[in-house]
Amino acid sequence: MKRIIAGCCAVVFLIGCGSSASEVESESSTSESTAAVSNTEIVEISLTIGENSGPNEQQQIALGSTVRLSVVNPNASDEIHVHGYDISTGDMAAGETSVIEFVADEAGTFDIESHISEEVVLLLIVE
Repeated sequence: MKRIIAGCCAVVFLIGCGSSASEVESESSTSESTAAVSNTEIVEISLTIGENSGPNEQQQIALGSTVRLSVVNPNASDEIHVHGYDISTGDMAAGETSVIEFVADEAGTFDIESHISEEVVLLLIVE
């Protein structure tokens, strides 16, 4: 009788250990997948309208990077918009620096443009 009880306890113990190991493995796999997708790189981009801006200016970044875009138009009020991400600086007074921060989670080439002059100030290439 003691052997039967000991055997049953051993079987229950082994079954419990088996499911616990697979749960740990599953959690580990999920963590690795998440880590592979997220990119903690922060790309700082500073634009001064009329100085280092225009349709020939390009910035290439890795997919998943965080972009911190600082923009100033020293000569006029402005509003800068990132196409494809549908975010903007909002209205900026002349000489005021505005910062937009976002995760570049869409691949492609995106115009960053002035809503006032309608000119492209930078091409953002996300790969």
